[in-house]
Amino acid sequence: MDVAKPRRTRAGVSRPPAGVYAQGAAWVAAQKALGKADVDDPEAAGAVLPASLTYCPLLQAMIGHAPGDLDPERFLTAWAEHAAATLRLR
Repeated sequence: MDVAKPRRTRAGVSRPPAGVYAQGAAWVAAQKALGKADVDDPEAAGAVLPASLTYCPLLQAMIGHAPGDLDPERFLTAWAEHAAATLRLR
């Protein structure tokens, strides 16, 4: 499997490769095709879900605490509930 390397923006900040989001979108679209999910926009969901999952550890690293000062377990539980609702899993 080819792994795309992170790209650099003009400011020198690393961005995840677009392939990460494309793979997420493909997975969401496959779940929809299999009747396991009823999401309206697989491409958007495939980008938003991994982006939101990385938010907690990034914020922890940048400012020293998580959103709402939640511990990582609570954040992950809420994220999973949010993801299931977004995908309307069956």
